[in-house]
Amino acid sequence: MHDSSSSLLPGWLRPALWSVIVLSLVLIGLHVALYSAMLTMPDGWSFVLAPVVLLAVYAAIVLALPTIARVAGSTDALWLGTRAGLVVAVVEMFSISLESLVAMPQTATAIITGLLMLTTFTLWGVTGFLGGYRSRSVWQGALAAVWCSMVTMTLAVTFGYALLIVAWPRLTTFMATDPDFLRSHWSDLHAFAIANTLSNGAVHLLEAPIIALVVGGIGASVGRLVAQGRAVRDAHR
Repeated sequence: MHDSSSSLLPGWLRPALWSVIVLSLVLIGLHVALYSAMLTMPDGWSFVLAPVVLLAVYAAIVLALPTIARVAGSTDALWLGTRAGLVVAVVEMFSISLESLVAMPQTATAIITGLLMLTTFTLWGVTGFLGGYRSRSVWQGALAAVWCSMVTMTLAVTFGYALLIVAWPRLTTFMATDPDFLRSHWSDLHAFAIANTLSNGAVHLLEAPIIALVVGGIGASVGRLVAQGRAVRDAHR
């Protein structure tokens, strides 16, 4: 990767991500407003506060992008992560749609969504590999993967919250025998479906950068080694 002074992040990136984050917050508020009974359930507020706090953290990181990009070479890592994140978000949206809208045996759903999740993790690792290969820097490769995961989840979580508007009838039917619902001691299945969706979004927002740091770091390390090996071979030609 070349120095960050020779390339700039696209001007639309921060406004676009902020718009998606705001939309996600609006959707959370809409779900609560349309079914406020959720807040009367045990720990109901915690299912709302968790994604709100994490989305606020994401918004703050988006605000800091110019500062992050000023670190030598980081603009290219962030731009790589952005482009890859848009692609991986499509995979996540497909997985969410499949799980929420398509009636399949639970075993088949678990297998297919598991494979799609593995695909997501693999693509984060590939992003780290490309970043490490191009820059010969594990740090920049890992940064590309982590940022890729954040772009992925910003879009995917918002999509999931929007999809809940039309998907909740099927979700409530599916969750009627869900062990988590049975253990929750909640009496309102509709409220649980909303809380479960909000909670899943928060978990994805929290865990995605951590997982991407691991798989992206591994990918970046491999990419750096491959780049160094290629450089040595080229030098001896």
